[in-house]
Amino acid sequence: MRLTIMNLSSDWAARTALSQGNLNAQLSVQLSSGSLPLYLNVEAGFIEDENRLTLDALRIGRMAVPKRFLQFTPAAPARQPRNRKHHLSEYQ
Repeated sequence: MRLTIMNLSSDWAARTALSQGNLNAQLSVQLSSGSLPLYLNVEAGFIEDENRLTLDALRIGRMAVPKRFLQFTPAAPARQPRNRKHHLSEYQ
């Protein structure tokens, strides 16, 4: 499955691709305009790890961030299921 958001804005574009156990996201943001526009391009690859996405690869422009630095990226906290009993008054 692929989602592409292109040509909706002249300032940015994004693309995601999802396959089994992998998510690839690309983002391009225009930082300046004029005769020589400047863009920031970021590409991130995620893998599924225990039902959570883990950053596996990161590229900023042409520079690949070494994997040893990716271990320092914060992980999203696991969501805990809510054990909340609903009261009938909530539905009135």
